[in-house]
Amino acid sequence: MKTTSMFLAATVAAIVAAGVPSSASAACTGAPSYRVSFNFRWTPETHPASFLSSAHFSPINVAAHTEAYTMWLPAGYATPGMKDVAETGSTLALRTSLSAYEAAGHVSSWGSGAPRALPPVTTETITVRVNGTSGASLLSGSSMLAPSPDWFVGMSRVQLCNGTTWLTSTSGGLGLWDAGTDSGTTLTAADLVTEPPTVIRPFRLGEYPQLGQEFGTWVAEQV
Repeated sequence: MKTTSMFLAATVAAIVAAGVPSSASAACTGAPSYRVSFNFRWTPETHPASFLSSAHFSPINVAAHTEAYTMWLPAGYATPGMKDVAETGSTLALRTSLSAYEAAGHVSSWGSGAPRALPPVTTETITVRVNGTSGASLLSGSSMLAPSPDWFVGMSRVQLCNGTTWLTSTSGGLGLWDAGTDSGTTLTAADLVTEPPTVIRPFRLGEYPQLGQEFGTWVAEQV
């Protein structure tokens, strides 16, 4: 516990010292809450070529944040926290990072589901709070598709402020992403470290028919 606390304090100091600009100039005001739902759907009917009897998802992670924080980004490299989420479903490193960025004022609110395997058809919900004053108007989330080498679903940096008005609701598909840290090519492939890591990329329907189909939807609703 002491080691974790020391790491958290050091991380906060590094974030502040870096002077990373935040989106404090966001036009929206107030701090409304959003109920964010991941509606998972992975069945023999939706994915006949890639469904397994052991199919499941890891706990979801959701954060409301400024531009200074990135949970994950298309064409970016996976952070240690996202590497763990994508490869094993573990949220420990990601939660530590989120706590550090929250303490530094770049994450206004975040949540992570209980450590358990989520069934392939289910809805998991977390409520987070945005903040116009700090510029925390972005929404990001993630969950591992399991079993898999390093594949995950989620959303990245969704803008919840439209001009001067907070969105009432917004939604999108849960497409599959490769974290670029494991070179396995099948759901149950043995671990094969990608060295050096490659950037996060999507599984496109035309390129991977069995995996390019979305694995459900996400919805964010103001409450």
